[in-house]
Amino acid sequence: MRFEREVNIKASPETVHAIMVDIERWPEWTSTTVKAKRLDDGPLRTGSKAVVELVNAPTATWTVTQVTPARGFTWESNVRGVHVVGGHDVVAAPDGSRVVLSVVQTGLMAQIFRPMLARVAKKNLVIEGDGLKAAAERQAGVPAA
Repeated sequence: MRFEREVNIKASPETVHAIMVDIERWPEWTSTTVKAKRLDDGPLRTGSKAVVELVNAPTATWTVTQVTPARGFTWESNVRGVHVVGGHDVVAAPDGSRVVLSVVQTGLMAQIFRPMLARVAKKNLVIEGDGLKAAAERQAGVPAA
């Protein structure tokens, strides 16, 4: 199952990217994340790990599998029979940036619990996209709507 959310943000890609890769501060701008702790130091890179506690989901260790400098990253986790790949990408757009957040869920349990997992994934992508937009635009000095 693949789910995707595209968000236009009135902030530079650099501003958006900096917020996206600062994983430990996610609870400040998205209510889906209770706690996030990097297990390594320095810039986010392939192999970086973080423990993330989401609302209504088991705590999971995420491993970064791909980093595109100044553009985004992909990471993955395995929890209770569900393999999850999360994508976070930002590109320049006429009014600032366009962000694509994506989630791919596979595995036996992903199939068994498909309706519930789909509902949660879609909801979380909306909350995370809206939170990222608000945080980036606030940082860029865009007046709140």
